[in-house]
Amino acid sequence: MLQVRHVALWDVVASCTRTGSSDASVREIEVNDIPGLLRREPGIRCIALNGRTAERIFLRSFSGDPHLAGIPVLCLPSTSPAHAAMPPAEKIRRWREILPYLAEGQQDAATGLTK
Repeated sequence: MLQVRHVALWDVVASCTRTGSSDASVREIEVNDIPGLLRREPGIRCIALNGRTAERIFLRSFSGDPHLAGIPVLCLPSTSPAHAAMPPAEKIRRWREILPYLAEGQQDAATGLTK
């Protein structure tokens, strides 16, 4: 389904050390080569980040990189169960912000998804 919609998933962090599952314990971060990905895949229309930690690392690592010029960067709510303060319906509403960037096609009126 993701391939049909031209959606790629790639973590901002290539590797790190962490104690437990808390994002606060992430150390020795190596980031993925997102500018390199954008050079190899010029059709990328949007970057959606899964939570504030991903946003913080992304901005610290790539802010001002010319390969990101003109590409919208969305910080969406974390999908982690640890981020339970936001109700699932609100997370879904916020994640729908990526719909305009999905592969062209007809949009399903009931779900808002592109067919």
